Amino acid sequence: MKKPSNSLRRPPTPRAVRNWRRFPVHVAPMGIRYRKLASGTVLEQNLEADYVCLLKGLTIPVHAHRHTSALCLVLKGSGVLTLNEDAFAVNEGDVVGIPAGAYHGFRAGAHGLEFLSIQSPPIGEDYIFPATPQPKKK
Repeated sequence: MKKPSNSLRRPPTPRAVRNWRRFPVHVAPMGIRYRKLASGTVLEQNLEADYVCLLKGLTIPVHAHRHTSALCLVLKGSGVLTLNEDAFAVNEGDVVGIPAGAYHGFRAGAHGLEFLSIQSPPIGEDYIFPATPQPKKK
């Protein structure tokens, strides 16, 4: 007996398990290296997940995203987070919440800084680069 035709087709199943080291390394103009871990997954339309690596002394300039919030987990190293006009030391194991519209940036410490940054919705072109605020010392 012939199976009935089904007009609904299932989308292809994305690869469920991938080693993060196999994702391509992107290099931003400031020398920041990152891997876009949500690329090719079922979540890439809803969030970004980036593995970010800053070598000693490198900085992600202070900027903001109008519509995107972020959660960052420091995996290795240390550095300084600028959040609006405040500066905070960040170390391995720290979790950082960055609300949409908040000015933020990172500076790597003596041994570099590596973190996982999860943003929702995806950033796309949602950047605002201000004049860099002078953070207060804590």
